[in-house]
Amino acid sequence: MWFREKRRRKNITGTPFTVQVNGVPVIVTYKDVRCLRLRILPSNGEVHLSVPWNIEEQGVTAFLNDHAEWMKAKLLLIEQKQQEKEEYGRNGISLLGRFYDFRFFEDSVPSVAVMERSIDFYLPDIASEEKKKSLLDNLLRSALMAELDILIPEWSSKMNVNPKEWRIRQMRTRWGTCNTVVRRIWFNLELSKRPRRLIEYIVVHELCHLLERGHTRRFYGFMDHFLPDWKKRKKELNTNHF
Repeated sequence: MWFREKRRRKNITGTPFTVQVNGVPVIVTYKDVRCLRLRILPSNGEVHLSVPWNIEEQGVTAFLNDHAEWMKAKLLLIEQKQQEKEEYGRNGISLLGRFYDFRFFEDSVPSVAVMERSIDFYLPDIASEEKKKSLLDNLLRSALMAELDILIPEWSSKMNVNPKEWRIRQMRTRWGTCNTVVRRIWFNLELSKRPRRLIEYIVVHELCHLLERGHTRRFYGFMDHFLPDWKKRKKELNTNHF
C-alpha cells in the first residue's frame, strides 16, 4: 500500500509528503494532534492536512474524498480573490458573464456607468484605487440583486416556496447559503460575474433547501425535477473563470 509505505518510511519523524486528490496536491503531515485538520493557505493556495499518528490510510483517504468539493471551491475563491486584487489595475472585468473594458474620466462627482462595451468610471481622482473598488463593488452588487429580484420570485412561484428575504455578501467557500428557519438566503457577490443561467442554478439550489434542508436524495430529486441540467451548470460554475 503506497500510502502506508510512505507513512512508514517518511513519517516516523513527521516528514511531510504529498498526495493527489482529484488533481489537487495535498501536503500530509503526521503530528501530535487529536483530529484530522485540513487547511488551505490563502497566500499561495497550498493544501495542508495534519493527521494524528493513529489514523490509517483508509481514514485519511475517506476524509480527503469527503472534502474534495470543499477544497475545489476554496481554491477557486482564493484564485478569484487574487485575480480581483489585480483586476483594478487591469483593463476590465466580467459583469453577468460579459467582459467590459474599464475607462476612467475626471469628474467632480464619483459615479460609474455600464456602456455597450465598457464600464466608465467618473472620479475626482482617477488614481484612487479605493474609490474605484467601492464604485465597482456597488455596481456588481446592484447588478446581481437585479437578477435575483427577477429569478427568486419566478422560481419561488414554480417551486411553491416562500423565502422571506435574500441578500448578498462576499463569501469564501460557498456560492450561496440558506437559513431554513428564518427563510433567508445569502448569495456570494462573485455570482455577479457569472452568466444568468449559472446564477439561476444557485437560486434553484438554495430554494430547494426550503423543501429539503440537507443534501439528501430527496433534495437532489427536487434539483433533477426543477432544473434537469443542474449538474452541467454546477460544473460550468466551478470551472469557468471570468
